[in-house]
Amino acid sequence: MATALGFALLSDYFAFRDFSLQLFLVAIVLVGWYAGPGASVLAVVLALASYNYFFTEPRYSFESVTRGFADILPLLSMVGDHCLVRDDAAPR
Repeated sequence: MATALGFALLSDYFAFRDFSLQLFLVAIVLVGWYAGPGASVLAVVLALASYNYFFTEPRYSFESVTRGFADILPLLSMVGDHCLVRDDAAPR
């Protein structure tokens, strides 16, 4: 997640503003794939907190949850749930 946050901040610095959410989605999928369901849930929580703090207005604050944050909550949760279902269905 720290790597995804670093690349997201770098892409935001170079004015690729819509690219940060995709980086968090890829990071959640990779964490769920390699580390399992518990880590996937933690990755969703960290991605939500990071996105809210660094990329929603007011920036660098947890003061308010804006419309943009409410739009990504179901998306990140669905990706995390998909990782949980995929882990349950995987052959052992």
